[in-house]
Amino acid sequence: MPNKPKTKLNPLDVMIRELSPNKGVGDGPQVRITLIRGFELFNTRAYHNHETWSDGYRVELLDDVTGLAILTVEAEDLDEVLQLAYEKWMEEENFI
Repeated sequence: MPNKPKTKLNPLDVMIRELSPNKGVGDGPQVRITLIRGFELFNTRAYHNHETWSDGYRVELLDDVTGLAILTVEAEDLDEVLQLAYEKWMEEENFI
């Protein structure tokens, strides 16, 4: 990572880092972000109609011991899916 202050990072980068703030080995969940595509997957854009393919994102927080997903959310936009993951993570009392 370039040597720049956190205030200079892209806001999406900050959101990703906030999902797993601990930097120690095996200390906090790993974050996996996947670009997904599917038939009528989201279709939330004004230019979408029914019967169309669309892209979106899946964010999974993986247990640092088992590697299994302990939280999974999907949304059409990267900022939206990261916000959903953060909110759901906080709701489950896994305080960051």
